[in-house]
Amino acid sequence: MLESGLSVYNNDFRLLKELVILKIRMGNKEGAAELLNDYLNSNPQNLDARLLSFSLINKTQGIAFDEARLWQLFEDNSNNEDICRYIIWHLIQLDNLTDARLALDIFSAANGNGNGVAWYMAAMGIIEGLNGNIKKAVKYLGESLNIEENGYVRYNRAVLYLYENRPYLALLDLNM
Repeated sequence: MLESGLSVYNNDFRLLKELVILKIRMGNKEGAAELLNDYLNSNPQNLDARLLSFSLINKTQGIAFDEARLWQLFEDNSNNEDICRYIIWHLIQLDNLTDARLALDIFSAANGNGNGVAWYMAAMGIIEGLNGNIKKAVKYLGESLNIEENGYVRYNRAVLYLYENRPYLALLDLNM
C-alpha cells in the first residue's frame, strides 16, 4: 500500500520514510537503501532524507568516511536543529565530547545563540556532566527544564544529584 502511494506521490518524503523503515524492519536493508538513494538522486537537497540515510542505513565506506559526510552535511546546514542534534548525539555516543561541543558552538554561532533552546541547554548539560563538570551540568539541565519540561532531562539531572550525594534533590526531580 505504501509503495502504491509512493508511486502516485513520489516526492512525498513522509511516505518514503515509512516505506524505508518498514523495509528495514522486514530485513530488506538493500531495498530500503535503494529506495532512499533513488529519492536522494532526484531530491539531493532534502535534508530529512539525507539525515535518514545516516540514521537508518548501514554504510559500507567505513566510519571515518561517514563521519566526514555527516560533518559536511552539518557544515552546509549549521543552522538546522535536526542535523545539529543528530551529530551531537552521534558524537556523544562515540565519546567525542570535544567535537560534540564544537558542533554546539557552530550551531550557536549560526543561530545567534543557543540560550533559550531546551535541547541545546540539555546537550550542554550532558556534555558538561560527561566531562566531570557536575555543577555546570546541573545548571544547564535546570535551564533546559525551565524552558521545557522533559523527563529524560529531569532523570539525567537526578543522576547528577545522586553523583553529588544529594539524594533529596534527586528524589524531588524523579517525583515531579
